[in-house]
Amino acid sequence: MSRKQSRELAFRLLYQLIYNKSCPITGDVLELAEGESLQGPEAEFVAKLLSFAENNLEEIDSHIESLSKGFKMDRIFSVDLTALRLGIAEIKYMETPASVVADACVEIVKRYSGEKSYSFVNGILAAFIKEGAPE
Repeated sequence: MSRKQSRELAFRLLYQLIYNKSCPITGDVLELAEGESLQGPEAEFVAKLLSFAENNLEEIDSHIESLSKGFKMDRIFSVDLTALRLGIAEIKYMETPASVVADACVEIVKRYSGEKSYSFVNGILAAFIKEGAPE
């Protein structure tokens, strides 16, 4: 499984964990990813990314809220919000170059969300990076 596929799996799992209240967010990533060929470094990457997103959700949401001028959190599509949460978590807490993460999140949103959502997500992530996130 490539890093791109691992990131997309992390996106799908984060979406499931956040929006399915009956699913424990701290569950074993390998169990959650049943049916996926997830092992070794990919499993570790997905687990770390989900952990950073979960453990810092309030701080991440605070960044999103401050950067999404004119949009309250409850107006942001859940797919877009999940991509933003994942992107900010990876940019802030992992050693992936910010531009790579932003591009990957935009691609995920193009695949799973509305026609114009990618520009919103790109704008928020660009503002986050400009604000001083590590590059």
